Amino acid sequence: EIYKGRTIANPAKSNASILEGELWPVSFKIDKLSKFLIETFEAKANHIYYVRKSGLDDNDGLSPDTAFLTIQKAASVMTAGDMVFVGAGDYSEEVAPQNSGTSEGKIIYVADVFGSYTGDAGEVKIFGQNYGFHILNKGHIEIYGFKISDTLNAGIYIEGNGSSDIEIIGNTISDNPYGVQVENSSSAEIKHNLIYSNSLDGIFLSNSDSSSVIGNVIYQNLLDGIKIAGSQNVAVEYNKSFKNGERGIFVYSNSNHFQIKNNIVYLNTLDGIKVFDHASSVNLSGNKSYSNYGSGIVFDGNIVNANTVISNLVYANQKSGIVLSDNSVNNTVSNNTSFQNSENGILIKLGSNNNEIRDNIITANTLAGIKVSDSSAVNNSYNDVWQNSPDYDGISADPTEISEDPLFVDPDGEDNILGQEGGEDDSFYLSEVAAGQIQDSLCLDAGSALASDLEMADKTTRTDEVLDLGTVNLGYHYSLEEIPPLPAAPDPFGQAIGDVNFHLLLKTQGGIEAIVGTDSLDEKIYKYSDDNQTNASGSLEMENMEFGSYIFSDFSASGQDLDLITSYPYPANEGKTEVNLSPDSQQEVKLGLRAENTLLVTVEDADTSLPLFSAGVNLQKTGCDITKPTDMNGQAYFIPLEKSVYTLEVEMEGYESYSGNVSVNGRTEKVIQLTKE
Repeated sequence: EIYKGRTIANPAKSNASILEGELWPVSFKIDKLSKFLIETFEAKANHIYYVRKSGLDDNDGLSPDTAFLTIQKAASVMTAGDMVFVGAGDYSEEVAPQNSGTSEGKIIYVADVFGSYTGDAGEVKIFGQNYGFHILNKGHIEIYGFKISDTLNAGIYIEGNGSSDIEIIGNTISDNPYGVQVENSSSAEIKHNLIYSNSLDGIFLSNSDSSSVIGNVIYQNLLDGIKIAGSQNVAVEYNKSFKNGERGIFVYSNSNHFQIKNNIVYLNTLDGIKVFDHASSVNLSGNKSYSNYGSGIVFDGNIVNANTVISNLVYANQKSGIVLSDNSVNNTVSNNTSFQNSENGILIKLGSNNNEIRDNIITANTLAGIKVSDSSAVNNSYNDVWQNSPDYDGISADPTEISEDPLFVDPDGEDNILGQEGGEDDSFYLSEVAAGQIQDSLCLDAGSALASDLEMADKTTRTDEVLDLGTVNLGYHYSLEEIPPLPAAPDPFGQAIGDVNFHLLLKTQGGIEAIVGTDSLDEKIYKYSDDNQTNASGSLEMENMEFGSYIFSDFSASGQDLDLITSYPYPANEGKTEVNLSPDSQQEVKLGLRAENTLLVTVEDADTSLPLFSAGVNLQKTGCDITKPTDMNGQAYFIPLEKSVYTLEVEMEGYESYSGNVSVNGRTEKVIQLTKE
């Protein structure tokens, strides 16, 4: 029998015989067919290391089979552009990176909790030493997905003027003195971590400028959830900080140029959000601060010049809603809702002069709606101040103000409990007939200026989320911005590589070698063994494939060999990867390849530096003539190439063309800026 061009001399299963008077049984199995979705990429890491509990530090660490035993061993050898995948297990060690990455090539630590690259799925725990990670004067490092606990000082400690551009993403950090501590550093990014039950602060930044704290959940720390001292240009956004022993968010000691935006803080033992001791250019907006045992939002101690408290929701706090105290001067408090706080709605005291209070809803507070004490030149206008005891204390109502029920839609939410642990269902939208309610609130269109002039036109007070247009509505406005999602775990795949040739072999099915027999030389004839090629975009769909274990190998493009460095969902090993395909399934396969010489061309608008999509990029030399369009990032990628000088031409409709030379040696990048005609 001829099978795919080869003659079967010895079939794996004997031919059936039919003999007179005898029954010859024949059996076979059938199953539903499956599909491969194959993508080919450049392996973007310079080196990919592996750490496993089955490893040895004497290994080279460059494959799952030759993994290191400790994360510190990887940290001691990794340089710019390297990644390490750490398999499941308990690692009682302190990880201290020995080298820095660069802006083009970070050093990346990944907890491989799904076992996608190491083969070991489960939590990756670091514990029991002085620190989990200790970064001293190192930069451009990312730490993703670890569980860090029970250290003697901090789960992650970043220190030194040389420490910058450190990303802490998606980790769980608990039961340390500090969760994350950053000192005398810059450009730290702390995002989407779960930080709880630390014996001091959840996050503490000291003298660390241009940093960001975004999307973290921080609770039950003994002192503050987020504490920031002496730092400039910091963004604190979309965090949830609750049940901490002191404050939810605390900023102090000459910290300037802050954004504290869209955070939720509640049930903290002291104030929800406090800014203290000589701060300027601080913007608090879109925050919800409720059910704290102190006040909702506090400015205290020379908080002066260009500070704003805009569109915050403060309610059910055991003290006042919003407090400006002790020489907090020249601040604006606008479009906030202060409701049912146990003391004052807004309290201005102790020499806090020249502050403006406008466009707020201040209602049902136990003491005064607006109280001014020992302060002058406090201007109040266009507020709804209603049903406080009294509405005004130390200041008089302005003719522009009203005193009416604001008609909130459902302040205590579906659970009928105001604030507390279920506070996120509380609804402070304003009743509006056009949005489906039976009555219009008098706070609609009752403000001091157009919503667009007050930065409220991209927000809403309506249950149907129609934006506030025209004259601004009073009180808190809901933002339609969504919290930035948790970034996917870093992977080792870079630019797509098109037109990649590879061999695919069906090795086994159900543990049995997938052969139909052998030829006359006794060489195996496999059921599937064929050469394939991805398309120009680096993808290939293969339908009607039988189940079994497949081997991907022998990669090349443009007549040059490519090395398989990494793969998903099963790790690469010695230039191959083995992938199991289940019956009636669709299996994604990512292949990370590397060539010695590559070129990445980025095409931009010369005036705006924005990427240009679908520009034509042509690369030429003797024996080579390749044209590719740029992608959405304005990029065209050429791999593999010979080490040489090429002619590079770029064309884009409406722009002047570019022509020049580019020398390709190793991984080469070229940025081309086109000028409009």
